[in-house]
Parts: sequence; C-alpha cells; structure tokens
Amino acid sequence: MALADIVRKAVGTANTIVKSFQEEITVARWTGENAFGEPNPPAYLTLQAIVDLTPGKTYKQEGVDLPIKGILYILQPVAAEGTPNRREPFDPRDIFTVPGVPPDARVVSTPGIADPTTGRPYFSRVVLG
Repeated sequence: MALADIVRKAVGTANTIVKSFQEEITVARWTGENAFGEPNPPAYLTLQAIVDLTPGKTYKQEGVDLPIKGILYILQPVAAEGTPNRREPFDPRDIFTVPGVPPDARVVSTPGIADPTTGRPYFSRVVLG
C-alpha cells in the first residue's frame, strides 16, 4: 500500500470519528464574471466541516495581521468547480455561510497537502478573515 493510500484512509477514518463534531456549511463558489464584469451566479456547495471559532487568533498576510473569524477543517475531498482563473478547491472570492461566523468573512488561506493520485487536497483547512 502506498503512502497516499494510507493518508487517504487515515483522513477518511478521522472524518468518520469526528462526524458528530462537524457542522453544515454552505459555499457560494465563484463562477466567473459576465461580459460586463459582474459576477455570474454562484454554484452552491453544502459540506460538513469542523468549525474552530477560537477568538484572538490572527493570520499574517502580506505583513499584516488579520483577525481570524473562523477556521474550517473539511475532511473530505472537494471537487474542482472548474471556472478558469479560479483557485481550487476554494477561491478567495467564494463566500462561506458558517454558523457563528460573520457573513462578511472571506477566505484568506487554504493550505492543503495534495493527493498525488487526484491532485486535490486530502483535506482542506480554510481560514476565514
């Protein structure tokens, strides 16, 4: 069994174990702009995530400390949306609806380790600021 298979199984097992701690979130995924520069209607995606609302955390972006409004841990693969010029699986222009997180929160970071078989992260950590 290859390391990628072991990691994939471990994330799947973790997802099963923490299912009761996860909350439903909705992502309005950015799908580009029309000829007038206005956003196209978003593609909605509903997922389960562990939501960390620990106060006082900050994220350094371009030398500035941004207050973190929430950190999401999504322990399942998320398919690419497919719009050209979009960061996958989550783009900074995506809008997340998360219990306890202000509606103006935006993606500031989406680190993840890519599965070499699928090219997608084994799991996603989304920082909202």
